[in-house]
Amino acid sequence: MKVYAQSPSDGFVFINTISDTDCKLLSTLLTGRSLNKHWIPFPVKFVTRGLNGRQLKASDAPGFTPGELALTEAARSVLGPYINECGEILPLKCESADFYLLNITNIIDALDESRSRIERYSSGRIMHISEYIFNRAMLANQFLFRISSFAASPIYFTDTAVEIWMRAGLRGLDFRLLWDDEADNEVG
Repeated sequence: MKVYAQSPSDGFVFINTISDTDCKLLSTLLTGRSLNKHWIPFPVKFVTRGLNGRQLKASDAPGFTPGELALTEAARSVLGPYINECGEILPLKCESADFYLLNITNIIDALDESRSRIERYSSGRIMHISEYIFNRAMLANQFLFRISSFAASPIYFTDTAVEIWMRAGLRGLDFRLLWDDEADNEVG
């Protein structure tokens, strides 16, 4: 089992909220709870040119708010069958293309805090994790998840999710290996 962090690739298209209110609302909404029943799509702007005026490359996960993941219709079609157990795909409102927000509801206590290298705020909350060690048993049959002890938890991809993304030829995400249980076995 491997766990990866994802980030938008440089030079690819991105989307922005149109209103500051929507941006602030987004950060308060995405807490791991289901939003499907009460979701009202908010408008976003599709940005296809960089500050230098150059055309940006197409992406199936256009850059969006840090820690969140937006998907195109192609990515929604590929990931959709796997998402039911770990989240929901919510529509966004855009005049020029169809985009979706991935809301991860699968919040698990998978981080082995005693073995991970963690920086904390004075309150004890996690500020930053520089070395991840996960509890293997908690990751069995996982696809995408967030960790419960980290309020600003990014979306973590397991090797299965990364393989599906790559095999489908989807573009626009870089994956950074955070943890490999085989390497962890050698250490501990």
